[in-house]
Amino acid sequence: MKLQEVKKEYGLNQTIFYQWMVEQKFIEETDKGYAVGPNALEGMKTLATSYSNDAGQTIDRTQVMIEDAQIPALILQYENSGKTGLYADEVDLDKKEKDVSELTSELAWAEKRINVLENQVKLLTSQMKLIMNHIRRR
Repeated sequence: MKLQEVKKEYGLNQTIFYQWMVEQKFIEETDKGYAVGPNALEGMKTLATSYSNDAGQTIDRTQVMIEDAQIPALILQYENSGKTGLYADEVDLDKKEKDVSELTSELAWAEKRINVLENQVKLLTSQMKLIMNHIRRR
């Protein structure tokens, strides 16, 4: 699995995670991305890819991958690193959950209000029919 996928799947703080990996010399930053460092864990390897940009130039990129079986050991070392802010900001996650909760509440209120308005329109329509019938009879 690519390190960026590990970061995403485990909710790791990207800046802290990559800085720690570089400090431990598990990975090295290169002009093309990241490559395996001198202290790389077993199962880590550099993945080289190329793509063409809009101008037709070929861009070479490198990323580091780690075998799935080695991920738990990597995460354990990361958690025991003594660094703070290891995971993505929980405030953001709580805010998203709160936003969904607020939206659900607002939607429920809007649905109730729509039902009341529909009933009021039906009532007004009935009253208008009665008035129109009364006027026609005169």
